[in-house]
Formats: sequence, structure tokens, C-alpha cells
Amino acid sequence: MNGNKICIVIVSLFVIAFAVSCAFFPAVKGEFIQWDDDHFVTGNVYLQKGPAADFLFKVSYGAFQPVVNATFLLEYKAFGLNAAVFHTTNIVLHVLNCLLVFWLILLIGENIPVALVTALLFGLHPLRVESVAWVSERKDVLYGFFFLLTLISYCFYLRKYSVKWYLGAIALFALAMGSKVFAAPLPVVLFAMDYLLGRKWDRRMFLEKTPFFLLAIGGLALAVRGLGGTFLVGEHGQRAVFQFMEPFYGLGLYLFKTLIPVDLSVVYPYPTRDILFYGMSAVSILSFCSIAAAAVSSMKYTRKFIFGFVLSILMVLPVLQIFPFLDAIIADRYTYIPAVGVSFVAAVGFFAIYRALSGRDRLLGMELMAALVLVLFTLAFLTFQRTLVWKDTVTILSDTITKQPDADVVHNNRGIAYLKRGDLDRAFSDYETEIKINPRYSHAYHNRGVIYQMRGDLDNAIADFTAAIELDPTLMQPYSHRAIAYFDKREYSKCMEDVRRATALGENIRPDFLTALEKALEEDQRQP
Repeated sequence: MNGNKICIVIVSLFVIAFAVSCAFFPAVKGEFIQWDDDHFVTGNVYLQKGPAADFLFKVSYGAFQPVVNATFLLEYKAFGLNAAVFHTTNIVLHVLNCLLVFWLILLIGENIPVALVTALLFGLHPLRVESVAWVSERKDVLYGFFFLLTLISYCFYLRKYSVKWYLGAIALFALAMGSKVFAAPLPVVLFAMDYLLGRKWDRRMFLEKTPFFLLAIGGLALAVRGLGGTFLVGEHGQRAVFQFMEPFYGLGLYLFKTLIPVDLSVVYPYPTRDILFYGMSAVSILSFCSIAAAAVSSMKYTRKFIFGFVLSILMVLPVLQIFPFLDAIIADRYTYIPAVGVSFVAAVGFFAIYRALSGRDRLLGMELMAALVLVLFTLAFLTFQRTLVWKDTVTILSDTITKQPDADVVHNNRGIAYLKRGDLDRAFSDYETEIKINPRYSHAYHNRGVIYQMRGDLDNAIADFTAAIELDPTLMQPYSHRAIAYFDKREYSKCMEDVRRATALGENIRPDFLTALEKALEEDQRQP
């Protein structure tokens, strides 16, 4: 690489880092969100009280993520619950990933302009905001970091079949799986890279993938165990009948949001089975078949398009809800690594068109380049605006409610944020709305009961705590709060019974409350 090219690479890296950092800068001022951040960070007793091993290797809410937990632990030990530090780490990791995308595209033989545009399209797209601005989604930027490093290490391995690069790729893939199980398709992606780089298909090619497949299978087994083997089949009304259509509907939404990134939301509920659902599913199936046919046809001329297509499809396939495990049809964060393939295809396609048109009409080529710059600035602007929405819980969940007013859980979590602010009326209203949307959501009854209790309406508080317990007897907070309500009503026997139940479920009852309850029971027994 000559001196001029080195300078161009350095300038390109600076442009990528500067543009992406500016687009996501508002996230630095963001708070923790009452949407998983309370589970993984702010309310995680294992993180804050230890022991460290319990936090690192504990499967929390279906996620086995020891590498992610290690970063959380380091940040907490060094800076406490400083949200700016956690957000800055996410931004830095995303910037590094954009630089790694640039490096990877250069390694597979592309020129600097294609690598630069691929990295910018990937890094500046508004669909990346959820992965970067949400602390809990550290798993996305971290698994992406190790995933991209694995591909880069594998590229170096293919140059001289060096053992150190091969072992490095295996170790990096293990770290990727330890960050997020969605890295599992990588072994198949390696075959696509073999094809892209023109490698001869032989026995060695298959044997060397064995450690990668073993790591992927092991990670998937831990993920299924964390989910408890539970999937949502049958929970959305005759899901078995529509299960073929829904993945294509989701794929169509991903494509639409990629091309037109507007009305982004934290939640995208499952669609109603109406004419719009069937129409969009049919269009999505036709679009998929057309794109796949075009990618296959392009193999006569280049291997680039089929590589980008396979990378995107392989990495998005696990989240197309073929075997549903989430109560949402799509999620912005699931596009993180799949977007690398899409961005690569878009960049290669753009420069192919640019070369063809600029050769005939130089002015037309300049107009095409201006259009590309406009697209990149537009994406950066939309990303900046979307990042502002992730300022705090109320802001992001209010945005979600505006777009998805009947989404489950969202009102409840915004109610918790309002309650923390001391706004009881808005919190109460949100809990009431949540109960109307999902009458079987136990947490909403408990939270509404807390407000009744704070207002001194003990009878309604007890009724809500009882409803929460009936819906989910494993919740300990309704027992402890109902115990306090019974104590205030001087029903000490019922209070003691709830204390026992709460304690059995792991609740730590305050010693002063237990002392007061014991004295009250003694005095109650003395009375004739």
C-alpha cells in the first residue's frame, strides 16, 4: 500500500469515526431505561452485591451473556451506575464496529470507496439506534465487535493457513457467542466467505468449521435452556395456520424499515390477520424470491452480491419468528449484523451503476454521487433525531405508545417511570390502561395497588395485590406489600402469613417491620 493510499485510508477512518460519533452523541446524555436496563443493570442485585461469578454466568431473563456482564461489572466497579459511562461504551463499540466493517471490506478485495460507503451505510442507519442507545443492548454492539473480528481473523487465516489466525478466529467466535447467541450462524457465513474469496471446496474446508459449529450448538443449547424451552406458538390465535406467512411479513417489514426508516418503535406487535397482512406477506414473498433470483443470477458475473445476500439472510433468519420466542414480530436491534451484508450489496451496486453512468455522462455521475452524500446526511440526521428519543424512559415509551398504543407492557413501564418522578396520577393512569390492554398482566395490578396503598386506599390496594398473586403466585412483592396493608389495617395474622410467603419466595423483610409485627401480634393476643 503506497503513501497516498495510506493517507486516504486514514482520512476514511476519521470520516467514519467522526460521522458516527456525531450521529450518536445524544446517547451520552441518556438515562437508563425502565425496559430491561432495570433487570440487567440498575436493579440487578448480582451486579451490585455480588459475588461476581454469580453475575457473570447467571442466565438472566433468558440471556446467557458472560462477556456482556463482564463489561457491565467493570463499568460498575469503576464508575458506579453512571449512565453516561455505559452509553459511551456502547457508542465506542459501535464506532469500532464501523471501522472493522471498513477493514473487512478492504480485506475481501474491495476498494476504499466501497469499504467507506459500506461502513457509513451500516453505521449511520437509524435502525442501529436501538442497539447503541439502549444500555441493555450492549450485547448487540459487543457480539458484533467479536463477530467482525472473527471474520477478519478468518480472512488472514485464509491467506497463509496460519494456525494462530485460525485459533484466534475460534477464540473470537467464542467471545461473540458469550455476548449474544445470535452469532450462531457464523460457521455458515464462513462458507460464504470461502466462496467469495474463491477457495477450493475440499474436506479440509468442512473439517476446520467443526469447532465453530460445536461452539454454536453449545451456545444455542444454553439459550434454549435459558428460555425454558418456551415458545409462543399458539398464543396469538391459530398461529400454526399463519406461521408460514409471518416470517415473510417480518422480513418485508425489515426491508421496508431499511429502505424507509420512519416510524421506528421499540415494539412492533404481531399483526392482525387481515387483508393488509396477507397483501404485505405476498409482496414480501415475491420480493424475497426476486432478490434471491437476482443474487443467484449475478453469480455469473460476480460473487459479491450472493455473499452479501447470504450474510444478511443467515443472520436475520433466527429472528424471523419461525419458532416464535418474542411477543413482537420484528425488532430494530435484530438488524445489526444483517445490515453489514445489506450495506455491502448497496455499496457495490451503487459503484457499479456509478461507473456505468459516469463513463457515459460525467455530470450524471456527479449527480449520482451528490445523491449518495444526501442519503448519508439524511440517515445521519434521522439517527441523531432517533437517538434524542432515547433520552429517558418516559420519552422513549411515550414515543412507542404514540406509534403502538395497544402494545403490551409499555404503559406499565412508563407508569413505573412516572411513579419514580412522584407523578402518581399519570402512573395510575398508565397502570389502568395496561390492565385494560392485558387483564392478565400481574405486575400492572401490583403497581396500581402500590399507588392505592400510597393514597391510603387499603381495601383497593389489597384487592390489586391479591389479583396479582392469583395471576402469578411466584411474585414476592405483592405478598410483602399486602402484608404492609394488612398491618396498617391491624389484621396481623394475615400480615404474618404474607410475610412468611414473601420470605419463602426470597423477599428480604425489613427487621424493624418484623419486630413491630411481633409486638403487635403479642399485644393482639393479650387482648380479651
